[in-house]
Amino acid sequence: MGSMIEHKLHLIQQISVIDNANELEAFLEKELGEIKAKKGGKAIKASPKKNNKKLTYEDLEARAMKPMRKFDEKAIMEEQGWTGKHDKEGIMRLIKEMNVQEPIEELLALLTK
Repeated sequence: MGSMIEHKLHLIQQISVIDNANELEAFLEKELGEIKAKKGGKAIKASPKKNNKKLTYEDLEARAMKPMRKFDEKAIMEEQGWTGKHDKEGIMRLIKEMNVQEPIEELLALLTK
């Protein structure tokens, strides 16, 4: 496989034909072990099962799903350190340093294509 996208698609195709939770777990354990081995680490082992109950699709889905946090604009702005103020002098200095020769209208037109 050449690119990461091709590799991901190949794995998705392989996973999509698995219809048994135990087979899926074995497949994932094998793939993750190979990835870890390529990185020079130890193989990843699946956590021991507490019982021999077969996992259902719902069990696997519940393990995979993580609740999304509620969108909070102010919290995100705070996390990213956004103050709402722009450094106009700094932006103008960067524009002068870039020495852009094209008229601003042409540059703006490129954004709308």
